[in-house]
Amino acid sequence: MTASPKDIAVLKAWNRTAPGNAGTSVHTLIDRQCRGQPEAAALAVHLKNMHVGPEQFVPLCFGKSQWTTVAMPAVMKAGAAFVLLDLSYSSPRLQESCTLVRLNIILCSQQHTAKAQHLASAVVSVDAEAGHNWRSHQVGQLRSTVQSSNALYAVFTALAYIKAGGLDAQMRALQFSSYGFDVSISDTLVTLLAGGCICVPSDLERSNDLPGAVARMDVNFADLTPSVLQSLSPADVPSIRTLVLCGEAMSQTIIAKWGGQVCLLNAYGPAESCMLSTLQPNVSMIDPSNIGYATGGACWVVDKADARSGSC
Repeated sequence: MTASPKDIAVLKAWNRTAPGNAGTSVHTLIDRQCRGQPEAAALAVHLKNMHVGPEQFVPLCFGKSQWTTVAMPAVMKAGAAFVLLDLSYSSPRLQESCTLVRLNIILCSQQHTAKAQHLASAVVSVDAEAGHNWRSHQVGQLRSTVQSSNALYAVFTALAYIKAGGLDAQMRALQFSSYGFDVSISDTLVTLLAGGCICVPSDLERSNDLPGAVARMDVNFADLTPSVLQSLSPADVPSIRTLVLCGEAMSQTIIAKWGGQVCLLNAYGPAESCMLSTLQPNVSMIDPSNIGYATGGACWVVDKADARSGSC
């Protein structure tokens, strides 16, 4: 079945406002939020001195902690791309990820140094103690040649298998997703771009006391799956004002339970192409699984047997 001229006209109308290339890099935009902290580039300079640069992929070996948020922008400022490792994966699977990136440098938290040493020969421990040594590096030493077309991150989906509403400097975003999924990247980078605060629960809180973690950190923005949300009620997390659901289909049950309590959005994005493809800010009981319109690009429904031809 082929699309009619009317169908094609509708598709073109939907995509008529597709944005162009911003022509800048993510870490440059983040820099605008943190220029008052000159020591912030210290780890990036350290990585540059280790000859880390564009089109290189640096694995990050961390549990849930603030140091992941330090490591990600540092790798970007050095001009390289990062690969978040999910430490719940088996050692062979982690080794396969590190082998694929073909760079023998890894960043890790102090408690995961032993694991990291089995994955790469050059291990950079990221913690407060190491930070004192990096501060001797001068920001002026950081001269990146990265372009907006260079790689930013990699997600190895084949091994396993910016959002709207409340994005400003007052946002306190929950970083809940596993590091094995690209939502963890958008949680971090989108929040930094907005100048907000990233709230990272411990692995124990994440599994056993999510409401307690949300209350302790005064979280007002969260990106969760419907499955996770089923175990919560609005009364459990009263500080949350904006809730983005992704990874699974939205349901009428969730809309009935949460729709009148928070700003509820439905998001979709295949990790194989991007973190976020479409967004529905106006969820509806009539059509709960509607994923909305393209954001940050254009969407086309193509003939799966001949996708490159542009046939609809």
